[in-house]
Amino acid sequence: MTIPFRQTRSPNSNRGSETLDVAVPATNEQNMSRPGRLDICHVSKRYLVAGRPVPALADINLSVAPGEFTSIVGASGCGKSTLLRLLAGLEPDYDGEIRIAGSRIAGVSFDRAIVFQERHLIPSLTVEANVGLGLLGSGLSVAAKRRAVHDRLELLGLGGFAQAYPGQLSAGMAQRIALARALVTRPRILLLDEPLGVFDVLTRARLQDELRRIVRHEGMTTVLVTHDVDEAVYLGNRIVVMRPHPGRIVGIVPVPLAYPRNRSDPAFIRIRDRVLGVLGAEEGVAPIPAATPAVSLVPQRIAS
Repeated sequence: MTIPFRQTRSPNSNRGSETLDVAVPATNEQNMSRPGRLDICHVSKRYLVAGRPVPALADINLSVAPGEFTSIVGASGCGKSTLLRLLAGLEPDYDGEIRIAGSRIAGVSFDRAIVFQERHLIPSLTVEANVGLGLLGSGLSVAAKRRAVHDRLELLGLGGFAQAYPGQLSAGMAQRIALARALVTRPRILLLDEPLGVFDVLTRARLQDELRRIVRHEGMTTVLVTHDVDEAVYLGNRIVVMRPHPGRIVGIVPVPLAYPRNRSDPAFIRIRDRVLGVLGAEEGVAPIPAATPAVSLVPQRIAS
């Protein structure tokens, strides 16, 4: 494997602190990702189990506007992660069509990045080199790679840990390394497969704030898969609700709340309860039809 940066001897330093006060640089046209519109059209997916086809997804239809943050919730086995893998281009065998900015996806691409719950960092590589792995095959010069990695490390508050090793940092900082690696290619679409699911409540809440700040700064179209309804409401512009056997969309709940959001706000609680109602099919809760069109959203910018 080609390593994009020179390695140094692992220093005997202490673990990094879990500070989340990240200084986000002012946004301009040069450092904004180009958000892409995502269209999922009649997508179905089957797996062969003991020689028999088992449906995992059935007739998924969804449009995500450029710059929109869409959360997907549902019980285990409803196909949330399968759908995300299809969007990433990791599984090409499916029925239907997935388009980004009008073009059908064909395999993986630097235009799309995915972050899993498992960080998949290489312990023997520095933070800088782990992030640089995201640029393998990019065709960029060594100097351009260094600049890109440096910018992402600064954005994630990791600038002072470039030569540290993953094992020397906290779990929260390690997850930020994985996020920096995903962002280093300046993707148009960011896919998140429960990246905060392993953290305690306090760390998770702080990382949610950081994630939202970074996504707004970059202006990316974002799709988050999560089991946590509170997290889905806190981060998303819309919440897509799925049910299993086979995986299908049963409702879409808009979140017309300004940022920053307050989890104790009665409006927040009403939306959360509505999503829980759709998930549980409680009597008197009417799901919004899955065909609800995406709302056109303009990425918000953060002042310096």
